[in-house]
Amino acid sequence: MELSVAQVAEMLGGQLTGEGSALLEGIGRIEDAGPGQLAFLSNPNKYGDYAYVSEATALLVPDSFQPDKPIRAALITVPNVQLATAQLLKMYAARLPSPAPGVHASAVVEPGALVADDAHVGAFVYVGRGAVIGARTVLEPHTFVGSDVRTGEDCLLQTGARLLHGCIIGDRVRLLANAVVGADGFGHTRDKHTGAWTRIPHIGNVILEDDVEVGACATVDRAVMGSTILRRGVKLDNLVMVAHNVTIDEHTAAAAQVGIAGSARIGKRVTMGGQVGTAGHISIADDVEIAAQSGIKDAIHTAGQKVFGSPAKPFRDWAKDQANIRNVDKLQQRMKYLEAELRLLQARLADGY
Repeated sequence: MELSVAQVAEMLGGQLTGEGSALLEGIGRIEDAGPGQLAFLSNPNKYGDYAYVSEATALLVPDSFQPDKPIRAALITVPNVQLATAQLLKMYAARLPSPAPGVHASAVVEPGALVADDAHVGAFVYVGRGAVIGARTVLEPHTFVGSDVRTGEDCLLQTGARLLHGCIIGDRVRLLANAVVGADGFGHTRDKHTGAWTRIPHIGNVILEDDVEVGACATVDRAVMGSTILRRGVKLDNLVMVAHNVTIDEHTAAAAQVGIAGSARIGKRVTMGGQVGTAGHISIADDVEIAAQSGIKDAIHTAGQKVFGSPAKPFRDWAKDQANIRNVDKLQQRMKYLEAELRLLQARLADGY
């Protein structure tokens, strides 16, 4: 797809500085983009030096960027570079060839399943009895859709994804490679006399609302009863684990290796850094920011709070603790000095001084 620099600036609502007639054939990183490419500068403090040596035809820059020497490339200035870049990448992706509608000859579609005429069912896909596959949904090769599953429109199940029986997903849901939605949760009860574990059947399902994304090799377990629910716009990174009966509210995001234990309630627009873990049956308020590797053992009731550590605490308290820890050696030396002074004073008193 070829667009002029001026056309891209207009589409993004950006301000153009420099030559606007040059054509753009693609997008590249600012470190190595060449002629005919658009590069983006989202972090001038870290990557600003590349702007002066880049061979890209145009640069997408934030309105806070003020060059202090000439730049070869045309500049398109926008308030939010990352958002503008996402819009541009979506536009380019929309021009890529999409899988042709139809069901591959090697796919198995059980009797009673309904597949939209414009959906794509790839090689070696299985679609169970009573399943409904929505318009323009793509099932890549080797995906599995269980019985009585319902998918919305424009969904994508990448290769190896598993959407197990009775689960319901909305429109524009993306399950990346080898994601598993609807496996039984880790629910067992123990006989206190024998010590043996008995599995608790999970007869609920999983509901993913519109625009949810579940990353590669991530898992969302079905409920014991009722539903495990991911509300509209929730984004899970690769290798995230969501246990049975969890509810995650709108537009919350969890980075890689997050683990959310059973029946937790996560609020709206919460961000969870990599390897965060939560206890079960807790609640987290809206707009909470949880730093990577934090452990959440208790509910967080204050909206907008930033927490860190294991067990997690408000960031200011954690920072104070870290400062105190750094002073431990000095305090130990001080204590040794004071103890020596005390012993000397006691000795002098014992000698009658």
